[in-house]
Amino acid sequence: MTEEDVRRKWQEDPEASTIFAEAKSKTDTNHPPLFCYAVSPSAAETIVDVAATVGASRLILGAPKRSALINLLRGNVIREVSNSLPEEIDLLVYA
Repeated sequence: MTEEDVRRKWQEDPEASTIFAEAKSKTDTNHPPLFCYAVSPSAAETIVDVAATVGASRLILGAPKRSALINLLRGNVIREVSNSLPEEIDLLVYA
């Protein structure tokens, strides 16, 4: 990771912008989600840290569509989050 990576904003990331816009268009205005964007060397650690810091009661993650070999080589972020998430935070995986 470079210093530029750390300072990157979601508005500069076309994929994140598309995902956030789509999710926002399907959001109930009475219960808006908290969108978080971070560039980190450890996705699972950052996800767990942000969820705990903001006092989330539920965490929703999308399951990646990667091959079994890539999962083996890079690890499984969802499994890491599940193992590290405090018990009081529900985990929902959207596949």
